[in-house]
Amino acid sequence: MFSKGSRYRILPEFTLQSRSGEYILTKAVRVLTTRPTGTFQHTVQESDRLDLLAFKYYGDPVKWWQICDANSVPAFPAEILDRGSIAEERLVLAYPAFHTRFTSLLEVLGLLGKVWLERNSLFEETLPREPDFVETTVVVEYASSATTRQGILQEIENRQLRCVRAHAWPVATNTAEAFTLIDLEARENWRMMIGGLASLSGVLETRSRVAEKVVELRYNRAMVNRERILDLVQAEGFALLPESVQMTAVGSRITVPPNQMA
Repeated sequence: MFSKGSRYRILPEFTLQSRSGEYILTKAVRVLTTRPTGTFQHTVQESDRLDLLAFKYYGDPVKWWQICDANSVPAFPAEILDRGSIAEERLVLAYPAFHTRFTSLLEVLGLLGKVWLERNSLFEETLPREPDFVETTVVVEYASSATTRQGILQEIENRQLRCVRAHAWPVATNTAEAFTLIDLEARENWRMMIGGLASLSGVLETRSRVAEKVVELRYNRAMVNRERILDLVQAEGFALLPESVQMTAVGSRITVPPNQMA
């Protein structure tokens, strides 16, 4: 039985036979041909419920379905406010082994000449660019010599780094050269990590943004726990940075459409 104001009351009925052989009277699925629109946005709070929101905005708790119709729902209406077992995370990662090898490289290059990191412009101030495993540029000023340059490249290679491009310019009788490096080991381990995460049972979606050192995940906590995911990440040599975020519905914004009076 549906209440007099129910949107399902006027839908056609039909009969289904259950597995036990019992005949059950049911309703046809209500087809939503157009999504209601609205400009008002509600910020989700910890204590929110759909029926309470419907009462707050429409004065009628049974009109919660109007809010559902106006918002994209992953699986169930309640997931607008509480994603339940579905977790979403944005993992920002570092590769500690890179920093160890890169620090060692700077020490050795310092014996061959003057060394500094590429700098970022910040208004009128320039700051050294933080080195990372994705791509890092180091500048070396050395006595102009093909042998010295070859020694620099060899030291880079010895630390499982690769010079992907270089740019040189004269400085008095010396040569200054910017070497842009990538970490071959880190890139291979990143590939292995992404493949491992994607193959985990319960991981629904994996998005790799290696240029930002970011992995975005959607997974079912009932099938795979967070510790298993982090163990896999750490097994490939990566470490979680504080910028990482566990995303929840709380704080997100949902659309509250105009009240459908009919």
